[in-house]
Amino acid sequence: MSPFCGDMEKLEANLNMLFTKLLEFMPLPPEEVENGENSANEEPKLQFSYVECLLFGFHQLGKKLPDFLLDKVDAERLKDFKIRLQYFARGLQVYIRQLRVALQGKTGDALKTEENKIKVVALKITNNINVLIKDLFHNPPSFKSTVTLSWKPVQKTEAVAPKRPSGEEMGSGASTKKQISPQPRRDARQIYNPPSGKYSATIGNFNYEQRGGFRGGRGRGFGARGSRSRGRTY
Repeated sequence: MSPFCGDMEKLEANLNMLFTKLLEFMPLPPEEVENGENSANEEPKLQFSYVECLLFGFHQLGKKLPDFLLDKVDAERLKDFKIRLQYFARGLQVYIRQLRVALQGKTGDALKTEENKIKVVALKITNNINVLIKDLFHNPPSFKSTVTLSWKPVQKTEAVAPKRPSGEEMGSGASTKKQISPQPRRDARQIYNPPSGKYSATIGNFNYEQRGGFRGGRGRGFGARGSRSRGRTY
C-alpha cells in the first residue's frame, strides 16, 4: 500500500513505527570474544522476505520525509541502524553470489524445476534489498531507486503500431478511397496468473537450511543464517 498512501496524516509517527519494526528484523552482528570468534554458537537468522517488505515500505514513506533519519532519529539510534544495515548487506552479498553460481548456465526447462524457481525468487528478493540498502547508505540517505517487488510480475511494455487512416479519412470520394489490407491481429498479452497449488505454498514458506538449501519450511518467508555461510551449498 505504501506507494499509494498519498499525503498521509501523522507521517512521522507512522514512519517511526515502521522503522522500529524494521529494526526487529535487522539483527546486530554477533559479539566477538577475545580470540576473535563469535560468542554465540549460531549467527542471527536473516529474514529476507520480511526485510524486503518492510524496507520497501520505509523507502516509499521516506520519500515524503527525506530528513527522517537525520532530524528525527537520534545519533545513537542512527549509528545502531547503520551497523545493522552493514551486517545485513554483508550477508546479502554471500547469498547473492551463491544463488548466481547455482543458477549460472540454467535456461528453459532447467529453471522450471521447483528448486530453481525458489532460487530465482530468492535472487529477486536479495537484489531488491541490496538496492534499497545502498540508497540508505548515501549521505544524506537517498530515496530515488525503484525496484520490482519479488512477488510482482515484471511489466513489459509493448510498442503499439500506429493506426492507419481509413478510406473515409483519406477522402470522401469513391475514386480517392483506397483498399487498406487489415493489419494482422497482434496476439493479446497474456494475463498474469500468480502461481497456485504446491508451488505457491513453497514460495510463501521457503527457508534456507544449513544442509538442505532453499526449500519449504514451516516458518513464513525466506530466511537464512548470517554472513558466515560461505561453505554452504545448495
